Amino acid sequence: MKTLHCLLLIMICLTLGSCVQSKQIEKLSVVTSRGTDQLENSEIETTLMIFQFTKPEGIVINPVFGKGKTIKGALANANLESRFELVAGKIQLELYGMELAKKGIFPYLDTLNRDARLPDSMYLAISVPTAKEVLTTKEQSISNNVGEHIHGLIKENAKDHFLPRVTLQTFLSKYYDIGVDPALPIIEIKDSIPKIRSIAILRDDKLVGEIESNYLLLFKILEETVRNEKFELLLPMKPFEKYLKNYTDTTKSTDKLNIALGLVKSKVDTSLIDNKNNVFQTDLWLDVNLLELSEPVDLNNDKSLKLLEKEINKKIEADAKGVLARIQKMNGDTFGYGKIYRTHQKNGKLTDELWHEIYPTIKVNFNVKTTITRHGSVD
Repeated sequence: MKTLHCLLLIMICLTLGSCVQSKQIEKLSVVTSRGTDQLENSEIETTLMIFQFTKPEGIVINPVFGKGKTIKGALANANLESRFELVAGKIQLELYGMELAKKGIFPYLDTLNRDARLPDSMYLAISVPTAKEVLTTKEQSISNNVGEHIHGLIKENAKDHFLPRVTLQTFLSKYYDIGVDPALPIIEIKDSIPKIRSIAILRDDKLVGEIESNYLLLFKILEETVRNEKFELLLPMKPFEKYLKNYTDTTKSTDKLNIALGLVKSKVDTSLIDNKNNVFQTDLWLDVNLLELSEPVDLNNDKSLKLLEKEINKKIEADAKGVLARIQKMNGDTFGYGKIYRTHQKNGKLTDELWHEIYPTIKVNFNVKTTITRHGSVD
């Protein structure tokens, strides 16, 4: 009986397989990256980076351009320029020009979300000045096409915890959730090479501002647990002067102390401590290894080690307060304080409009606790 069932299953599979439309790869143009820019006449222009498989040349990489009112319309228009059918099922990167991002990118994400062929690993980013200029940059030092280069750049920084998660599904999850807003990397061309310029702050799907890229790791440790990362801090020199080896007034050369740290593990916890006055507390624990000091501070003294931990705490707390104050002015809740606020409301109800009235006025107390686990080794 089982044998009969297996034979029937094989016959069904063969029958269904014969119904699938087959396409020769040499007659397809596979889209790997797409840029979308706003035009003056309310149309959009798409820049498609495509792989074409031709027998004489092998793989050929070319840009193709299309215009329309929608992504589908622009793709159809781009097909008029291509010798072969454009296939969008392998897109790894969606890049949006800054002017379009200011108006909102959700209308152009909806079609992506409806296409089951598109990979979940597709990354989103914003470009300066336009997606077309970034994707069509010619540079000898980039071994692959610019779209793949940017995809790899974002992938490595996301994997190494320097970027918030920036896949399509993560973006849409935050977009639909009340009390949190997405963040994306902003890509620019510098010295003819695409680089991450900053972090885009969004309210819903609209670009409302940006924060410098040197705060990337701070964004991550305020969002989730991070392990095995290196970072630098600049501390005031004055508190450490009495712990300098062979220190005299004549040997003083700087008023700043540069330190390099290896983050072993971070942990973050945020709570609403005063519901009436909208006061939150964010506790942050950091286990770090000291990798480098710019000045000869004697760390064999327990007091100097405790002082170093204290100054690290103060620096990170100050940075977190400063960054949050700037984001509040932009009214984009990147760190998701609204999600915590919502859990304390009756029946967990909160509207996006109400939260964005409250959010600019909330107060957050940052409490950082740093523990230097090792300080005798240099990486």
